[in-house]
Amino acid sequence: MLKTRLIGIKWLCFNIGLFETVRIFLNIFLKNKEEHLIKFRFNSSEVKMFIKNEITDMAMLTEIFCFEAYEIRKNIDPKLIIDGGANKGSAAIYFGLKYPKAKIHCYEPNVELIPILKKNIEINKINAEVFNEALSDREGDLFFEINENHQYSKLSYKDTGLKVKAVSLNSKYVGKKIDILKLDVEGEEEKIISSINFDQLSINTIIQEVHYDRVSFEKIKKKLESCDYFIDKPYPQYKWLNAIENYPILVAVKINSL
Repeated sequence: MLKTRLIGIKWLCFNIGLFETVRIFLNIFLKNKEEHLIKFRFNSSEVKMFIKNEITDMAMLTEIFCFEAYEIRKNIDPKLIIDGGANKGSAAIYFGLKYPKAKIHCYEPNVELIPILKKNIEINKINAEVFNEALSDREGDLFFEINENHQYSKLSYKDTGLKVKAVSLNSKYVGKKIDILKLDVEGEEEKIISSINFDQLSINTIIQEVHYDRVSFEKIKKKLESCDYFIDKPYPQYKWLNAIENYPILVAVKINSL
């Protein structure tokens, strides 16, 4: 993982500048989490992003824009993309720049992230709509526990945390076609995938982070394969995202859309 971090830091220095990178890491060390704007280029476009001086933001930037965790190696022209776990908007910006014709629905249950998520969507002119809701296997109110490290914020099935509205894909998108479903919802992925009625809901491509300490990769894979999805081979960059597991990211493509 040391080599991965070094590659990520090199990417940051080259793309957002040595001085800016040093300043950010110094502020991380000093625990100064003030919000500020950074700029870099991706896919021949200038990206502007409001971030905070948090190590999770640096990891998010390198994971998505340096290592391209959400790359889909298939010639597609998506019209609707669902971004489950939108955080501060990195994935939405990534998809928006790669697929400018697509409409993106961003779901983020953490109310503290909504203002910065909306600003990042707006400043990059991404065709996206933001929902302060949690994708889940059920409808109704759930609780959301906010961790100082946003990567560990998660839904709670106890009466602890902030009350959030939960929505299911079945109820909200029945009869519609989802071209890309992206999930990074801190352990809810297995429940969401298991709950989808694929007879009534058309999803062409599913791309999700696999949190091995919270979900069963084999159960997710088995469910998708039983619903006529092809699980793509691990992409070469996955070794930088997780040197232990072959599938830190799972890409599943509906067979009849190949």
